[in-house]
Amino acid sequence: MTAGTAPGVLFLPSPLQEALIRHGEREAPREACGLLGGQKEGAFWKAEIYQESANLVAGAGAYQMDPLAVLALSRRLEKEGRAWLGIVHSHPQGPPLPSPKDREEAYYPEVLYVIVGFWPKIEIRAYFVQDKAWRSIPIKARS
Repeated sequence: MTAGTAPGVLFLPSPLQEALIRHGEREAPREACGLLGGQKEGAFWKAEIYQESANLVAGAGAYQMDPLAVLALSRRLEKEGRAWLGIVHSHPQGPPLPSPKDREEAYYPEVLYVIVGFWPKIEIRAYFVQDKAWRSIPIKARS
C-alpha cells in the first residue's frame, strides 16, 4: 500500500471483535485501548492480532496508551512481517463515534481508529483520518 492510500474495508474476524468487546467490558467505566496488527493488501486490511494496552489515564472519558507497549508491538509486528493497522479504544457510555478529543488526538494518519461503543448498543466502527476528515470504513468479519 502506498502512503496516503485509504483502506476500503477492514476485515476483523469475529474472535477479534469479541476480544475488543470483552476488553471494553472489563475496563468499564474507563476506556479500554489497544492496537490491531495484520496485513495491508491494497484497500483490503486484514486484522490478525489485537494487543491490549494499559490505559494510563486514571479517570473515565479518555485514554493514553503506554508508549513502551506501542513500541513493543511495533517491533513484534515488524519481526512477524505484519503491519500496524489501527488504534482501538472504547466508549463505555457512548456510541462508537469520534469524540472531540479523539479528533484532536488523531496523530497517526497511516492507521485506522477503531472505536467500540457500548451505548445504545454494542457496536464497532473503524475510521480512516485524512486531512483531518474522519471517514467510516466498513468492517467485515470474513475476507
